[in-house]
Amino acid sequence: MAEEQQWQAGVNTHENTIFSCFGGASNTGIVSALACLEAVKELGLEKAAIGCLGGLPTKVKPVLGKTKASKKVITVDGCPFECA
Repeated sequence: MAEEQQWQAGVNTHENTIFSCFGGASNTGIVSALACLEAVKELGLEKAAIGCLGGLPTKVKPVLGKTKASKKVITVDGCPFECA
């Protein structure tokens, strides 16, 4: 079994974490996801990374740690239900 990776605030993490709701794979959800990926591409992985939206409510430790360590958390919803 692989060793669980631990994140510590300010250590080996991205400055910003971007969460994208794919909107149930709707057209707007796909555009939302592509916009987030483009932001990461333009800023670079040291400045921004995509976060795992599903890891937050399920309390996946590396996802929570990475999110807490980020200076900013950005969420882009892909549909009108505002799940994110």
